[in-house]
Amino acid sequence: MTAVVNCAWVSADLTAWHTDPFMSEGRHSHTWVVTVFWPVTPWRDGRVMRQALSTILAAWEGRDLPPELWSQESLAATILALMGNGDVRGVRVERADFPSGCELWR
Repeated sequence: MTAVVNCAWVSADLTAWHTDPFMSEGRHSHTWVVTVFWPVTPWRDGRVMRQALSTILAAWEGRDLPPELWSQESLAATILALMGNGDVRGVRVERADFPSGCELWR
């Protein structure tokens, strides 16, 4: 039997600069939509969860991402770890201007 997990979610945007080490695009910026997911039980206030996410993203907003955070996968893994208070089970990072993204779940 498959387990069903009902999740709530919130999203926030992150616009930052990065340099792709595999392409010759040079330094450029993107806007990513970052979504965090948590189980609906026990109840969590989505406003509080969005504020927590926004606080994390504020450290990078409008800045150059560290070299180790150049990819959406590395952003998702870092955000999942930073929101690792036991509530957040998944993170989705999507490019706002291009249909690509990733999800990481625990």
